Amino acid sequence: MVQEKDCATEADGFDYTVKNPNHLLRIMNKIMPIFLNVPDEEMYNEVLKILLETTESRHGIFAYIDENGSMVAPSMTKDIWDQCQIPDKTYIFPRDTWGGIWGRSLNEKRALFSNGGHDVPSGHIQIRRSICVPLIHLGEVVGLFAVANRTYDYSEEDVEYVKAIAGFVAPVLDARLTRDRSERERRRAEEALRLANKKLNLMGSLTRHDALNQLNVVLGYAEMMREPGSRDKAEMYLDRIIKSGNAIRSQLEFTKVYQSIGSTQPDWQNVRRVFDLAVSSAVLGGISVVNRLRDIEVYSDMMFERIFYNLIENSVRHGERVSTISVSDSETENGLVLVVEDDGVGIPDNEKEIVFERGFGKNTGYGLYITREILDLTGISIRERGAFGKGARFEIIVPVGAFRRPDQAVT
Repeated sequence: MVQEKDCATEADGFDYTVKNPNHLLRIMNKIMPIFLNVPDEEMYNEVLKILLETTESRHGIFAYIDENGSMVAPSMTKDIWDQCQIPDKTYIFPRDTWGGIWGRSLNEKRALFSNGGHDVPSGHIQIRRSICVPLIHLGEVVGLFAVANRTYDYSEEDVEYVKAIAGFVAPVLDARLTRDRSERERRRAEEALRLANKKLNLMGSLTRHDALNQLNVVLGYAEMMREPGSRDKAEMYLDRIIKSGNAIRSQLEFTKVYQSIGSTQPDWQNVRRVFDLAVSSAVLGGISVVNRLRDIEVYSDMMFERIFYNLIENSVRHGERVSTISVSDSETENGLVLVVEDDGVGIPDNEKEIVFERGFGKNTGYGLYITREILDLTGISIRERGAFGKGARFEIIVPVGAFRRPDQAVT
């Protein structure tokens, strides 16, 4: 059993017990220009190199905590990655996978070190000595320093030294992460607006084309009713005129809804609360609804409520024997999956993709089409994975970076 030593304080800032403050200052003067001038893909590696050199360590990582609370280690020492034989290895570690000395260091917000052998997964390189120091800013863990496999034992002075560097780096890293997240959100918003404008222009052209076709039908049957001897067919002509008129109205109503897509900047929305709002607007006719969603926010168009409303309405209208509609979520390595399902008749296998096409269906044929269009603005996708005869199951796939817990909001 490895004995781990606690050398931590939970306070931010420096610990001046390090014996050589001038050397420490030189190290910090090397690190600051890296944060200011080096791109993300190189910055973590450059800082790690300095940390390894100054602690005389062979291996190490410099990691940060992302919007989803996962630890991301882009700077993992190259030969760790090359030598590691763990199947499906990754440099992204969700919070529920945090283990070992580094996991304890993060979870407990404490610096830990050990000079014995470490228990590591099969295929992992051997770790014989290590120091793990969480980077803490304003009481929150924003990253991790870990160094390992020095040829001689680490001391408490070494730990204080790494803690001092961590205290300097933590607020700088937090500022850079905040800037990068804000920049990503700005780019996402710009791309969503660009895509919305493109779709609106295309939809305007298609709607005009369809409306003109239906108007020609109306005018054609009106002309036929004026012809001598048309009285016997007048009722049929009127039925077709009314049908075309209703089609035009439906297209115009659809255009009114569609033009709202992308009209405002996307934002973070709490999926549990948004689903409850959609339920309150729906006519359920005795169908029960179960909301198992956690407290999670998704970056989406402001019409996200319409997504849930359309899926609920689809179950009510087409499920035939639906008694329960439920919604839940789960996380995978590819992102967040929101699941809306019912216990109705389901959707045939040959219709699972075409249900999202414009005009498909027994009513207007626009509900699921609009659903996919809204989601597409922010890179979210949707698919149907239910078993025909057992119920519909719509899965909304939110990519990594487009969902977060409310306590990870950038302020």
